Amino acid sequence: MNKREEYLRTIRRQQAKPIPYFFKLCKAVQDKFEAKYGHTNYPDFYDIPLREVFIGPTKLKIEGRFEKYLSSREARGDITEWGIELKKSSVNHFSTMIGPLHDAAHLQDIEDLPLPDFLEDYRWEGVAQKIETLKEQGKITFTGIYGGHDVGGDANIVPAFMDIFESAWYLRGLDNMLMDFYLNEEFAVKLLDKVTELKVQLAKKWTRAGIDIIVTADDVGTQKGLMMSPDIYRKLIKPRLKKVIDAAKSVNEDVLIFYHSDGDIEEIIPDLIEIGVQILNPIQPECMDAKKVISQYIDQISFWGTVGTQTTLPFGTPEEVKAFCNEMISHVSKSGGLVLAPTHLVEPEVPLENVEAYLEAIKEYNQ
Repeated sequence: MNKREEYLRTIRRQQAKPIPYFFKLCKAVQDKFEAKYGHTNYPDFYDIPLREVFIGPTKLKIEGRFEKYLSSREARGDITEWGIELKKSSVNHFSTMIGPLHDAAHLQDIEDLPLPDFLEDYRWEGVAQKIETLKEQGKITFTGIYGGHDVGGDANIVPAFMDIFESAWYLRGLDNMLMDFYLNEEFAVKLLDKVTELKVQLAKKWTRAGIDIIVTADDVGTQKGLMMSPDIYRKLIKPRLKKVIDAAKSVNEDVLIFYHSDGDIEEIIPDLIEIGVQILNPIQPECMDAKKVISQYIDQISFWGTVGTQTTLPFGTPEEVKAFCNEMISHVSKSGGLVLAPTHLVEPEVPLENVEAYLEAIKEYNQ
């Protein structure tokens, strides 16, 4: 059995080790890495066993495509292929977003909105081959989460993961979307259905390409609980996410389903398990009791994350980081089911020494 197969067995809770790991460095921390080691490809340097895969950029002409929807309130920022205006903020890699449906008032506005051409064959050129090559190298592949610059690769990569609520509110605006749930449900349903239809087909494309893990992602949590009532989640989001999961499984029953939401989403973990989620991310220790959640659900679902990027990783000592990692590992040391990882992109405040302390804890356990 090779290392890839060993890691997959751990993720599926079929054995206790080796513990898989994944992290992504923001540019500031990547610069620290390159200055220290003189290398530009940290995933290879640290032998990260899980790798993101992306589709190619669009060839559509964005200029003029969303003229009906674009804001005229102030000077425009960059326009994405979703028609979202991005206005760079003063804080690192973050942007202010204005969705094309922010001021929409009619169902026809949703009907007419052009969506990205994610399903066009030209965007998938080389994707299946990339997945196969990574597998031959012993890596586990998953649909990219963060986008941006692919380390050691193409700067024009595009994330194409399966989010329902998040894609919808990016188009509509978060405040508008949440109000629509209660005051304009017909509008919300129309938009959610349009997004879901695209994501169902996208899930099938990814699975046919041979991906190991399908990433579904919806930030429905705050650090004090859900953004909406559990009843609204179960009525409007859950059945549509199930359609996406069922679509992927209809192509390949063995594909693993990963679900991401920041914040405290403990109320809906049973719902996620019910519709087929197999890996839950990120289990933020700042707002969820990771040990409690793991103990309660480890026989039903696997976990990816737990290493806090608001507390331990940026502000702990290397010794504290290592101790925390060892504590998390101890909770799955009999069953597996943990990808030990930071709960978010490794941000500028994180010392490289703390990243390496986290890796040292994993290495010692795996050996």
